[in-house]
Amino acid sequence: MAYEVAKKVPGIQDIYIRILSCIGRPIDQPLVASAQVIPQDGADMTLIERETMVIMDEWLADITRITEMLAEGAIKTF
Repeated sequence: MAYEVAKKVPGIQDIYIRILSCIGRPIDQPLVASAQVIPQDGADMTLIERETMVIMDEWLADITRITEMLAEGAIKTF
């Protein structure tokens, strides 16, 4: 998710995405889904926020993809 945002959204120097699920809630509706962005100088933060949210929503709508990547060890958790 972070890789796609960094690749597609202009003006991002670095990005960290955190997803926190909650027992009893659907996995595609996490308790917290946040993006911490370090912008490049002069970046359009409104554009960054809007486009980041769109990409994060697309990923969460396809939660099976994230589940498969976790099972394969393709993404890190902490």
